[in-house]
Amino acid sequence: MIRCVGVSALLTMVLITGCGLDWTAILGQNTETGQAKLERFASANELKQYLVSQASPTNKYGVFAPTPTALDAAEDDASQATAGGASNEFSSDGESRSDSDAPDYSSTTEQEEGVHEADVVKTDGEYLYILSDGILNIVDAVPADSMATLSTTDVGGWGNEMYLVGNQVVTITEPDSIAVYAEQAVDSMFAPGWYFEQTTVVTVIDASDPADPVVKSRTEIDGWVNTSRMIGTVLYLVVTNDLGFLDYDTTTELDTATKDADLSAMLPDIVVEEDGTETVNGDLTTYEDYYRPVDADGLGMTSIITMDINSPADYDAQTVVGYPSNTYVSTEALYLTDSDYTYDGEFRETTDIYKFAFSGATTSLVAAGTVPGRVLNQYSMSEHNGYLRIATTVWSSGGLFTDGSPSNAVYILQQNGTSMEKVGTLEGLAPGETIYSARFLGDKGYLVTFEQIDPLFTLDLSDPTNPKAVGELKVPGFSTLILPMGDDHLLTIGRDTSEEFGWAFADGIRLSIFDVSDFANPQLAYHEVLGSTGTWSEALYNPKAFTYFSENDLIAFPAEMYEWGEVFFDERAKSSTMTNVGITTDTVVDAVETTPIENVTSNGSDPDDATSNGTEIDDVDSNGDEPTDVVIAPPTPSDYFVGLYVYRATTDNGFEYVGRISTATDSEYCYYCSPSFTRGVFIGDNVYAATSEGVQSAAVDEMDSILSDVEFTKPEDEQDVPNSAAVAEPPRVPLPTEATTRE
Repeated sequence: MIRCVGVSALLTMVLITGCGLDWTAILGQNTETGQAKLERFASANELKQYLVSQASPTNKYGVFAPTPTALDAAEDDASQATAGGASNEFSSDGESRSDSDAPDYSSTTEQEEGVHEADVVKTDGEYLYILSDGILNIVDAVPADSMATLSTTDVGGWGNEMYLVGNQVVTITEPDSIAVYAEQAVDSMFAPGWYFEQTTVVTVIDASDPADPVVKSRTEIDGWVNTSRMIGTVLYLVVTNDLGFLDYDTTTELDTATKDADLSAMLPDIVVEEDGTETVNGDLTTYEDYYRPVDADGLGMTSIITMDINSPADYDAQTVVGYPSNTYVSTEALYLTDSDYTYDGEFRETTDIYKFAFSGATTSLVAAGTVPGRVLNQYSMSEHNGYLRIATTVWSSGGLFTDGSPSNAVYILQQNGTSMEKVGTLEGLAPGETIYSARFLGDKGYLVTFEQIDPLFTLDLSDPTNPKAVGELKVPGFSTLILPMGDDHLLTIGRDTSEEFGWAFADGIRLSIFDVSDFANPQLAYHEVLGSTGTWSEALYNPKAFTYFSENDLIAFPAEMYEWGEVFFDERAKSSTMTNVGITTDTVVDAVETTPIENVTSNGSDPDDATSNGTEIDDVDSNGDEPTDVVIAPPTPSDYFVGLYVYRATTDNGFEYVGRISTATDSEYCYYCSPSFTRGVFIGDNVYAATSEGVQSAAVDEMDSILSDVEFTKPEDEQDVPNSAAVAEPPRVPLPTEATTRE
């Protein structure tokens, strides 16, 4: 059964009755519809047996057959389980504002109004709050030409989640992991090797005096952060636990460990300190707030912790024993999706959806359902007028890693009792392609799919029972983020593409503005391409790295930009001389990709000024004699830049390049390094390039001149390589350090 009120972790294993729902009948497998796939544990012993069964080396398929146990729950009309709680309109800093009181500063890109999302950089228009290397740095940002760091607070560990709520800063970090080694594979999901016991720390800091911030509370929870949201002063934190909370070395010892351990030792713990005094220390929650999928999903534990940051000891928690992945949050409910793999490693071609409704500072499981296909990310879901819209990519057979053919669909679900039931279906979109981005805005929806080109679909969702695709536009490239730009335009960022030999290759960063005023006939109004092959931006996969300051028509995003020159063709490269030393014409054409060499004579003379990126080419003869000191330069970018780009973006004039600020750093590990993160922040007429290393400011209209800069001091015990909580970056295209010389 679900809990009716918030519960303290000081409570022991006590059965809480009431709340009026019979979860045996409601959340068990419905064989007729295939919906509602969660079951609540009937007793502490049943939860223990389940965990033991999932840890058993003989359990290859995550099977669990519970002993028949009647749930001690009152029967009631399940339709009474509805979402509760009043929504409040808050700005990114947590202060109530009317539409006419728009701040003169930018904020974090967020999906839903009133539901705030964490990031590494926040501002209130006067100060910058930057979380880097476990340090909260508060920077006095105004005036922009005299910035200064006012204070630093060590919150511990690594993390990229932070909120600004009025005068309070909330950081979510993960301290250093404790390593546990498994000598043998743990069933099919875990290979031999090191595993880690991870802890998530929520720190609430009073920054009323930015020069002297005070830690109000510190909450430690076993597990690592999946995601979080903030509505008003209530934090919704999703944390996942794995096998690390047990002491084991091998598969057999894991089996023994689960059998011998007390249930309390197997469950994640929580410790709360307020004003330096420990107020909670024990299990995160009790067995009656644990649920499992009907199709067993292993030992993972995904917990939803709900707490008012002003009273963290009075938290609420619900746990699904499994590995839910994507999370979508509206002002009314939190939705978890589970569509990764079965416990035995098989690819799932359906997505389970678990709905947790809000009521004040508590969260309750109220419904579950299933749709075909897999969800890309949180932007593939949206709740509107009581309906959940969800976009998925559906594989016709065999799944992602086989020869099955994909198509795409949009399903509209409505809660009916404790089931999320499909009331509207739109299937068969873009056969052979997959979803790269989605956005639902009111009664309208937008999908971008991709295989060779980028089709943008416009969706009419005004009738939830009859969703329709009404328009389609095909353009090169693809978009990975869609933002509304007024009522009739969309602003997107993605990749430009080129086609060679029937394959599409990603090139530079592509900015686009689409005109959707004629909804059935969307048009590409403007586009801008930055860089070419190898160009990359965190904003391509992390919306929080893309800043759209609509009030001033400005956008900012970090980029690592490569611009390649022309391929160099020289008659000397075609001579037999090159073949004699093992260099073919094709080799030269492929290897030399740079600015063409000028003033090179073809009569065998030795020019004095012939250079390739500053390297002199000597003694090149045309009569077949072997040349000496011939330099074959590898591909070299004619322009390479790491930093923040700023553009103006309007529906009248498209994109206007404003300027860029270099954020490159030198390191013993790489040349021209990128910081761990870069964010663009606008305050008034100034732009700030805030990174993990420090902050630079400039006037928007004079970005070539840096007004001021602040460099952060690194903690003494900084690790060389951050753990998984740090911002992940894809592999880089290295710069050539020297040319290859053939003699």
